[in-house]
Amino acid sequence: MTISSGTTLACRLLGAEFAARKAKLGDDLFSHVVETIEEETAFAFRFDPGDEIIGKIFEFIREERQCCPFFAFDLQFAPDGGPVWLRIGGSAEAKRFLLDELGIVLPAS
Repeated sequence: MTISSGTTLACRLLGAEFAARKAKLGDDLFSHVVETIEEETAFAFRFDPGDEIIGKIFEFIREERQCCPFFAFDLQFAPDGGPVWLRIGGSAEAKRFLLDELGIVLPAS
């Protein structure tokens, strides 16, 4: 898949490595999502604050920037120890990739 900027959407991980990473993502990060908001070109995920989950979010972003460089990431820390928001996307195509390839599951409306 190619996005409007000419960047190709393709994960650099293949086969068993990709499957293992997908399972790790689900277990280590996305199982801690408290709320998901679908936006036009991204998904926003809310997490309860805590050093452990913040470390997992940073690790996820660091790894994803290497294997899927087409994603844009926004990380927001609410004041007074409030929730942490991770927004992933950057384009409609990147958002579709999250749904199709990483199996991001939205809660029922």
